Amino acid sequence: MALFTSIQLRVLKTSWIPVLLIWSVTAFCMLNNIIRQDNFEYIRYGGFALMTVLPLFITAVWEMVIKKAWRHAVIIALAVLLTAVLQVGLSKMLMQRTDLDMRFLLEKINTFAVLLLIFITRFYLAGMSDKLNAALVGALIYFLMPKEGIPLNNLQLARDLPVLSLFSSYTKIALALPVGYCCFICYYVIVFLIENSYKWQFYSMLLQSKVQTLAKWEYFFLFLSMCFVYIGAIGVLDTNIYMFFEEGPQPITVAGYMLFSTLGMILLLYAVAGLMRNVITSRALTVGRYSFWTLLLHYVPVLNIGAVTWLFFSKETPATASEHASIYMQQDRTLAQNIMIAAGILVTVFNSYMLLTEPTGLRLPVIGLIGVLYLLKIIGYIRLRSGRAAVGLVMSLNVVTVLFANSGHLILIMALLYLYYYLLLELFCPKLEIEDTMKIKEPESSDIFTQSA
Repeated sequence: MALFTSIQLRVLKTSWIPVLLIWSVTAFCMLNNIIRQDNFEYIRYGGFALMTVLPLFITAVWEMVIKKAWRHAVIIALAVLLTAVLQVGLSKMLMQRTDLDMRFLLEKINTFAVLLLIFITRFYLAGMSDKLNAALVGALIYFLMPKEGIPLNNLQLARDLPVLSLFSSYTKIALALPVGYCCFICYYVIVFLIENSYKWQFYSMLLQSKVQTLAKWEYFFLFLSMCFVYIGAIGVLDTNIYMFFEEGPQPITVAGYMLFSTLGMILLLYAVAGLMRNVITSRALTVGRYSFWTLLLHYVPVLNIGAVTWLFFSKETPATASEHASIYMQQDRTLAQNIMIAAGILVTVFNSYMLLTEPTGLRLPVIGLIGVLYLLKIIGYIRLRSGRAAVGLVMSLNVVTVLFANSGHLILIMALLYLYYYLLLELFCPKLEIEDTMKIKEPESSDIFTQSA
């Protein structure tokens, strides 16, 4: 089964061309706007139309160029230019407003409206009957999606140790290339997943399955976009929490948008973590490399580059979803279970030791309570093989002890704990969902997968 059509994959595979073009133009503008003042260097971001309209214009038009649908290319190009003119005009009007909180809200509405019109045009050209609903979903996801994907832009680590301030302007310009590439891929992954979901009633079952055959390019683009969104969402969520609790009261419009953004980031983390697990497992089964360690390596920064490269270039071993399901359920996880139980106990014992030997400022009753929680966590690790209840106990105690620790990197730790939860489920409670056991019918002649749309 294919998650993307051949033309959709061609758009994604050739994406380096428009991305390189966008980056070359914007990098040239940034190089000419590097300001040095009092031993401090920064980039003055000017040229609003060029820096914002050009990336959006090339991104939206590229698909039509690949399809050689020149009339559609002209239509969507005109839509982008029209919305850009309206956005620039409205932005100039907003700059004259003195109430900054209302101006902030109107700017966000302005940006979302532009994205919505572009998505409506895109789905209208695709011939979708329910283009408005599809466009609303797509615009909302892309609007909320972090556009930087670098948590160090926002995390407490960057505030304690201003990492990015150590980078030169030239380094920041260089980083804009991979970030721009990920943004481009994310746009089309969102468009194609929504389009295919609306056009094929069984498509969502493929996304929810862990045992489907997954080609290397589909695996690469899906995993890349999910990683980008996940780490970016961590940074945005951390910034929102920081502004809520450490920067004092916010204007009601700003606070309302931050609450909306926070809920969106939580939903993104929830959805992406599950889909990421499905994509990794499906690809590992497709190439005959499934194991718990393969999944774990994909969650460890830097090491996941090697894991993705390994699975990408591995030779595919043709098998049905039912054969993949059999391999998945019959996998021997005993050694991995023993190692994870031992590692969990050792980390808990170390935390207990640090609690007793390092000054924490906590009173004796609180220390006693945390000690009891650590003891319960050790018991939970020992009983992990008993089922989901033990996994839930271990995760609940992990969350509680992390909250007691009052770490400055709380959001980062919580996001990693959520991935850890999926690891424990896959290791101690492997389970096939209904989508994994159903026979999904092949697309028919009227389906999107046999069209060149």
